[in-house]
Amino acid sequence: PDLLAWALSRSLARRLQFATDSRVAVEHKLDRWRQQLIAQAELDLLIREDPAILEKLVKNSAPFAIVIGTLIDNIPESAVIGMNTGNAHFSWSFLLAVFISNFPEALSSATGMKKAGTKTTQILGLWMGAVMLCGICAVVGHVLESHIPESFIALAQATAGGAILAMLASTMMPEAYELGGSSVVLSTIMGFLIAFFMSSMS
Repeated sequence: PDLLAWALSRSLARRLQFATDSRVAVEHKLDRWRQQLIAQAELDLLIREDPAILEKLVKNSAPFAIVIGTLIDNIPESAVIGMNTGNAHFSWSFLLAVFISNFPEALSSATGMKKAGTKTTQILGLWMGAVMLCGICAVVGHVLESHIPESFIALAQATAGGAILAMLASTMMPEAYELGGSSVVLSTIMGFLIAFFMSSMS
């Protein structure tokens, strides 16, 4: 009986110690989560109360949004261009028009990143990486042209078109109108006309 009582007391002691340790661990995690939640709530409240902070965050994130949108647009676009280079109806003036249309995107993003404090070497490295990635996609598209179904080409074109529209609507057009005012209207029309004439030169 004494041995059984000792074994029961030891078992109860271990269970009590385990329960105590578990409770301490849970309370520690709850306290940490509570602190994180309070810090996040304070940050959100500070951002909402101070428009300058919100404006700074938006301006700092906009250039990188342009880079991401450009990549989402140009990767499938480059693959499609690579697929069409072997086509007899391929127009090099169209390729030049694509380059001219993409140039303002890179210019706007690079300028925004420079104002946000990004180093020049990082900006150049980022865009050189984007150019190399698009070049690789164009080569892959050219090599695999005969093995790619028409439905995939159509999907790539739709993805590129949707990406460029999303980037224009969310970032470039609002920023252009904010900085340029009503003159953006004429610039947009002129850009479309230049791209149209260059793509129909052939």
